[in-house]
Amino acid sequence: MAQFEENPNWDRLTDTITGIPYVDQAYRPSWSTLRTNYFAYLRAAYEGENLNAEIIPYFHSQNGRGDWVPQYIVDVTGGTTTMPAGVRDHDVGPNTIFGGSFSGTHSFEDAAGNALSPTEGCTARLTFPYGGGGAADNPACYEAGANPAGSYRHTHYKKQRYGLTANGSYEIEDFNTIAAGLWWERADRDESCDWHRIIDPRSSHEFDHNAYWRQYDRNFITDTIMMYAENTLELENFVINAGIRKFLVDIERTDNLGIQDPFFKETDSDLLFSAGILYNATDELEFFAGFAQNFAAVKDSVVEGSASNASSPNADIRQSFEDLEPENADNFDDGFRYRTDDIRLSLTGYYIKFDNRITGIALGDGISGVDYLEEGDTVFLNVGGIESKGIEASVSADVFDYWNIYSALTLNDSEYIDTVSNITKGNTVALSPEFQLVGTVSYQKDGIFGGVSAKHVGKGWGDFTNTDRLPSYTTVDMWVGFDVEMNNANGLSNMKVSLNVNNLTDKRYLGGGTPGAYFIGVGRQVMGNLTFDF
Repeated sequence: MAQFEENPNWDRLTDTITGIPYVDQAYRPSWSTLRTNYFAYLRAAYEGENLNAEIIPYFHSQNGRGDWVPQYIVDVTGGTTTMPAGVRDHDVGPNTIFGGSFSGTHSFEDAAGNALSPTEGCTARLTFPYGGGGAADNPACYEAGANPAGSYRHTHYKKQRYGLTANGSYEIEDFNTIAAGLWWERADRDESCDWHRIIDPRSSHEFDHNAYWRQYDRNFITDTIMMYAENTLELENFVINAGIRKFLVDIERTDNLGIQDPFFKETDSDLLFSAGILYNATDELEFFAGFAQNFAAVKDSVVEGSASNASSPNADIRQSFEDLEPENADNFDDGFRYRTDDIRLSLTGYYIKFDNRITGIALGDGISGVDYLEEGDTVFLNVGGIESKGIEASVSADVFDYWNIYSALTLNDSEYIDTVSNITKGNTVALSPEFQLVGTVSYQKDGIFGGVSAKHVGKGWGDFTNTDRLPSYTTVDMWVGFDVEMNNANGLSNMKVSLNVNNLTDKRYLGGGTPGAYFIGVGRQVMGNLTFDF
């Protein structure tokens, strides 16, 4: 918050190399998230008099890397320079260490590449970034001739998933339709982390492509099956539906370095129920109410670390993983919708109770039930959840033949329902929206269209402790264009030209982030589009 108030135009990254590793950890080009995705699917559908069905097989491939430039070289203890059989050979060389752990770090070396320590008693300190580092980070604390040394850390991601969805519905009677379907997927994900030496930290962030350390290398297999069935009845002015769902999810982790034991976790759901009712009071007015149970399986990220290892020195920690339950939520909503030729209104009230929230607890939290934690251990527990309630309202009105006015309001109250670690029961959920209001005026006539829209987001709490009060903000968007029908001998039938401007006033605001650390909102963006139809 203090950084944003001091300079709301700067994200605290830099654009030049200084040659000081501690400062250059904020060098913008090395803060990269690189991904290449390919997705393909095939849809086959059947439509009969009473039966409709479809099946959609799909395939998704992702390759990518996440980058970071630590301001030091890791002094690795243990490990081996013999490449384990399960490791892919990208970015490794004859001196790459596989496995092992931190024994220390250094940021400066002599001409022979030996680690240096700062001069004893040096009080010189850097002030940027993150409030500044210690003596070991400041070149002023080393004798003349000391060379800076830093790392370029890569986290490699490779994922392939394939599966299918299948759905069908059958009309038993004019008033009764049943439906059923399934989703099946197998996801195969590799994740590894390696550290590369920056060749010359004084001149650039270019790195040696042969890593000096492969920190970890893991594979995760996730098999998912979801099945559902539902029934819909239409009785006079009522539409009633009810359904059930079931998830079967298995996660398997393999350590390609051969250090951690294989781990398997079955994380299935109970039967999940849903029901809804719609009452058509008149041709213009309808009332509705609904209930649904939702589910989130234990993610493979939970079983990434060593705490789920069978060889963990504390059997209670492994048992906590065995006892871990999936997250779930009960959702209730009700309201009404009103529609005529010129006006559309809706009002919805909702209540959501989110249970079994999974949280990682580290040494020293002092939470009842996890006092068996030992140094270096982390355990994941179901520690409660969140309650959310609120209303959503919208109105759209056509006025003066060619004009439309639209507005939407959201009021939300989300709070934690348990106290654990740095989360306190009754606090507002960090970064949850509390008040949002949208207003839009638009025009369309004879192919000419345009409009202006404003969105106001009220104040909200940014962190778990409800200390940071994020300021409210309002952004304005604008669009204009024309759509022309054409009868061209070459087959051209239509041309559309449009200009869109998001954040018209170039407002500076905090637009999200993680609890306690926030992102500067996107500045003004201008986009032009030209479309031809043949």
